[in-house]
Amino acid sequence: MELNDSNINLKELKKIIKNFELERGWDKFRNPKDLSMSIAIEAAELMEIFQWDTTDEAYNIKNSDKFNHFCEELADVMIYSISLANSLDIDLYGNIMEKLYKNIQARKSKVDAKRSKIFTKLIKEISVAAKMGGSSIEGNSKLKDAIEKAQHNNVPRETIERAIKKGVGELTGDNYETLIYEGYGPFGVAVIVKTLTDNKNRTAGNIRHIFSKFSGNLGSSGCVSYMFKEIGEIVVDRSQDISEDEIMEIAFNYGADDFQTHEKENVYVIKSNADNFKKIKDELDSENIDFLEAEIRLQADTNVLLTSDEDIEKIEKFIDMLEDDEDVQEVYCNAEYEFE
Repeated sequence: MELNDSNINLKELKKIIKNFELERGWDKFRNPKDLSMSIAIEAAELMEIFQWDTTDEAYNIKNSDKFNHFCEELADVMIYSISLANSLDIDLYGNIMEKLYKNIQARKSKVDAKRSKIFTKLIKEISVAAKMGGSSIEGNSKLKDAIEKAQHNNVPRETIERAIKKGVGELTGDNYETLIYEGYGPFGVAVIVKTLTDNKNRTAGNIRHIFSKFSGNLGSSGCVSYMFKEIGEIVVDRSQDISEDEIMEIAFNYGADDFQTHEKENVYVIKSNADNFKKIKDELDSENIDFLEAEIRLQADTNVLLTSDEDIEKIEKFIDMLEDDEDVQEVYCNAEYEFE
């Protein structure tokens, strides 16, 4: 098995480490200090192979559930080896190993924080959908979609069930309501912010502060929404045992407007109007074709083109700050990038 295989689990990882023991001669060590030093060196080499760092670029490249899961397991092995060495009073290359350890912890913290925010937003969405349409997915398509989205993001079943019960009142929980904010961000970019909140004053204050911080302005309802339309978007994993032509045929037969192949991300992206979205999604389900994402979202009719790296960085920071707010569910804008 190759070391860069993203499907590696903990059991397979232990096999790899065992093979390393044989390949590197670890099985001959009798001195625990020498053994722990060898483990540390091999772990450092593994980290180099996986190009560990905490930059946004590296995070985006490797932002997949399977890869993150493996990285967490690998980090646990590394942390254990460092703890073992510390208990034996061994200096594992001093500051170098300490820095490596901190990078691992930073990576784990970043992944955990991102997952926590995603979980919170999905749980809110499930609760509101259950409150509006009941706990049965048979007659509540919004709840069904929210649950599927949560399952795709590995939200535990117990957490989903608890969110539904809170929504229908079987358990006590916060009373969320949907609020939509519209306005203009930096460089005249039109922005729509969808929120679910239990405190309107808090949310309004936070959103207004972020717009002001980036020289933007909140507007009245409808001031930019006329520039956007609802579309359905389905993202399909290309690694499945079905050809591109077969998926494309299904998509267009059931009303898709656009079909794209993204080789870098290894996915197909299917776009349609909101009415045909469910037809395409149901047909993919019936053919046992798994998708990574499936949602109705907003798409701008016209875009604001940004070409300066500085401008692009500013608008991305603006959007990131909005998305990081605990009450924000979705952010849509009409910025288009053309890198220098």
